[in-house]
Amino acid sequence: MALGISPGALLTVDFTGFEGDAEAVSARAEAWLRRLPCPSLALTTTPARLAGFDLSVSNPAEVERIASAVAAHPVSTTILVQALRIIEGLSAQSALVVESLAFAALQQGEEFRDWLARLPASSREPAANATDGPPVLVDRKGRNWTSC
Repeated sequence: MALGISPGALLTVDFTGFEGDAEAVSARAEAWLRRLPCPSLALTTTPARLAGFDLSVSNPAEVERIASAVAAHPVSTTILVQALRIIEGLSAQSALVVESLAFAALQQGEEFRDWLARLPASSREPAANATDGPPVLVDRKGRNWTSC
């Protein structure tokens, strides 16, 4: 438990009755929000992107739906928000490395195994290849790359 927040938690800040400047408040709290181990959600009267928050919604029913998903999948949601926070300022290549590491970590977890077990057996089988050739062909002409 970090910062008094247990796994599966969701920090929700309700700005719907707030008469101040929600953008100014979120900007001052941005660094703190980014350090949270859990997702952070802002409930606003109109859709707005608030600095530091992982998500902003204007429908209270969405808060309940998201809170249920976070509680049901605490490891996955933690890895998701941490990976998304990290890749915000990275190059596409570095972001892909972070995404690959996150995906690999998830594939070794209990939540993934449970999800896989709930799939119909036919969905767990790899798709048949239409050809024995390479799945993607790439050609370079000068400085341009094209897929065939």
